Amino acid sequence: MSLKRAWMLAVGLLLVIGILGCGQQPGPVEEPKAVPEPTPVARPGAVGESEPVAEPETVAEPEQSQSPSESQRSQNAPPCRR
Repeated sequence: MSLKRAWMLAVGLLLVIGILGCGQQPGPVEEPKAVPEPTPVARPGAVGESEPVAEPETVAEPEQSQSPSESQRSQNAPPCRR
């Protein structure tokens, strides 16, 4: 058998099988099942809605007595770098 005949035979068989396989009627399509409502996990509201926040109480700092030499040093000291 020549190469041309073998090739044509293979393609012909594939066509016949494909056509016969497509002759079947599709079955009935089932209705989609109802999906239950999701349960809410938070209260409704805008995203990023801010809630009122209580302002912190101010605390008075205790006064510290410094000797004159300490106050002069703190005034002359270079600023701290962080």
